[in-house]
Amino acid sequence: MPTEWLKQIIGEVGTADLLKLVRQVQTRAGTSVMACFYALENALPSGHLFLVRNKLNEFPAKFLSEKTFISSAFLNFAQNENLLDGLCLSKTEFSISQYEVIHYTFQPCLDKDTVAEIYEKADDILECLNILSDYSIEKSLFNLQYFLECIHKPYIVYVYYKGQLLKQHFITPPKIKIYCSLMSELIYSLELNSVIFQHCALGNNYDLVIVEEENYEFPNTRRINPNILLKQIVNEIYTDNFTKYLHSINGVVSHINSNNKSANKTELYNYMKYRFICDEKFVDFYNHINFDLYLTNKIYDMIENRK
Repeated sequence: MPTEWLKQIIGEVGTADLLKLVRQVQTRAGTSVMACFYALENALPSGHLFLVRNKLNEFPAKFLSEKTFISSAFLNFAQNENLLDGLCLSKTEFSISQYEVIHYTFQPCLDKDTVAEIYEKADDILECLNILSDYSIEKSLFNLQYFLECIHKPYIVYVYYKGQLLKQHFITPPKIKIYCSLMSELIYSLELNSVIFQHCALGNNYDLVIVEEENYEFPNTRRINPNILLKQIVNEIYTDNFTKYLHSINGVVSHINSNNKSANKTELYNYMKYRFICDEKFVDFYNHINFDLYLTNKIYDMIENRK
């Protein structure tokens, strides 16, 4: 069925009554009900999800209209029907032929350029999300990944439902590797490590925790032997566990260097700094006055010794 022809029928019938729309398409095209669902998936505007279950099957087929980007966390229908109910604008159920259908409508997605423009004009990411969602951010949780792809910023967005982690969103693998199933544990860890974040309590038992990774500049420090300096630092703050922490810190920097052989000094500095920031047992080391002096000199040595 030609998409433009289908869009003409959609313009005549509307999208509020999916049952009426399917019947119109089936009658005019003279085809099966399931063929109508597949065709409408490509012709309906953004914001439509319909779940079609054959009465003999347990799991429904999922149909998403164009530019409807729903995170997989919300599409496990067997477990998360209540989540979809809380996020949708409308929900209707009907039967046609041997199929049982649930039709959800969601807030439509804007094109990427428009989203990026709104973000640039907003004061921060939360204001942008409020504008895009008409100040009901929970209604846009399903397409957060699409939003991040539009703005191309190093955010890590944690979605919590009733205090339990539902989904973590990011575009590129984050340097901040903090994963907590409980929101209270995440906030504690972020605060402990002085990571800047925003927390927003939403409706329907949802919470957002948003972290924007800072790209640290490589500090200008004097040259010194980093191995001797590290021993002095560790002896000062980890006197009772000197060998353990010395090996642990050396292991961290060596592992990062080995896995990032093409990284420049600033990239290595950010990888290593975030690794120590995000590990509670290294809080004293990260906060030591000579942390940057050690790390920069260690990076210099590693780059100089590359083969």
